[in-house]
Amino acid sequence: MRSPFCIPSVVSARTRVCFRFTCFTMATVSGGGVEGKENLEKSIEAKAKDEKKKAEEEIEKILMEKIGPPPEKPLPGDCCGSGCEICVWDTYFDQLQEYKKEKDSILKSISPP
Repeated sequence: MRSPFCIPSVVSARTRVCFRFTCFTMATVSGGGVEGKENLEKSIEAKAKDEKKKAEEEIEKILMEKIGPPPEKPLPGDCCGSGCEICVWDTYFDQLQEYKKEKDSILKSISPP
């Protein structure tokens, strides 16, 4: 029995399907031939890309909350070039190394084994 809230319809290579009271849209492969299969593959690829992008954004958000942005790279004119004992570049690379360590430890803690 179809849901009274959903009327199946065919729109190009997509079909609205109702199962019990849940409706969803899927690509039509039968009768669509190669075109239907290509549309299905593109749909799956697009969904995978979207999910990957959302996961990357979520990871970036977690990193920003826990450790903030990476250290700012000095401008070429920030170094005087006189061989200071502690150069702005030394400080930058030390901060960058520490940031990468913290980032790696956070990534290990949030990623599944």
